[in-house]
Amino acid sequence: MRLEIPDAQRGLLAIITETMQPPIEEGRKLPFIFDIDIVQRDVTSQPADDSIWTMLETMREYKNQIFFASMTSKAKELFR
Repeated sequence: MRLEIPDAQRGLLAIITETMQPPIEEGRKLPFIFDIDIVQRDVTSQPADDSIWTMLETMREYKNQIFFASMTSKAKELFR
């Protein structure tokens, strides 16, 4: 499944792809792939410009917001 979530305020677009792999460990586990790509629509920074770091941090914050909002409490416990 592919889902696109725009963030008009920050000028970002999240492209989320979810898929599952075949079961493993005699069917006891089902590998789940959750991929989040963040793109900025109107890039005005040059690669050598220091403002690119601010842009990358904003993109990272948006990615993390989506990632952590998608996890259940039980899933979060698996990573502690």
